[in-house]
Amino acid sequence: PMIDVIVIYENVDILSKFLPGEILDEMNQFIIEFNYTHSKPVVAVTPSGSAEIKRLDIEKQLTEAGIPVYPSMDRAARAIKNVASYFCKRS
Repeated sequence: PMIDVIVIYENVDILSKFLPGEILDEMNQFIIEFNYTHSKPVVAVTPSGSAEIKRLDIEKQLTEAGIPVYPSMDRAARAIKNVASYFCKRS
């Protein structure tokens, strides 16, 4: 398919109110495993909020797995654009 990058928006504030912690952990483990087993780059967006300790824990897990994490869609979009521009100039 014509998919160049996968962006995951994970609002931990909202998710932690509706999902048990084990489900959140399983969801993030799936994202990490997906990143390891597929060739498409994965980027995560985790905005700050009242569940900051849990968000930072998730951010650490994703970052250690090689998944870049940004605080907003705007920042993620700019980073993706910069990487794409860099590789276009190299070609």
